[in-house]
Amino acid sequence: AANILRNIVPVYIMCDPADIRAVPMVRAPFSQRPTLYLYDNYPGGIGLSFKLFNNPLPALEASLDLVQRCGCEAGCPSCVGPLLEVGEKAKAHSPVLFTFLLDQLQNSPATGELARSQAPPEPCCPPSEPDPES
Repeated sequence: AANILRNIVPVYIMCDPADIRAVPMVRAPFSQRPTLYLYDNYPGGIGLSFKLFNNPLPALEASLDLVQRCGCEAGCPSCVGPLLEVGEKAKAHSPVLFTFLLDQLQNSPATGELARSQAPPEPCCPPSEPDPES
């Protein structure tokens, strides 16, 4: 999944592929769980990963589409990564992972709140009627 996101995310946040990093961890030191870190490749960051955090669905959907449409049998550098690097079952597990992530994000109340927060603000005052005396 890290290789796929590393290839797809720069298209959606409009950056150079070298500007963002994707690092998978089988057991992250903070949560003791499998984790995928996506971060700006600059000290202190420049806001690239924040763009993805605010709208992850298009990049995740494109990642799932990439894996499903790739013609390779078990993985290649264009999709999940080189077979010897990612393992024999990476291609089979990646669609399951992306489908799970998409389901979790689409069914999350926080995603709904995020979508509402990105909507244009409601006008604070109703439009005024033209003054009949002018």
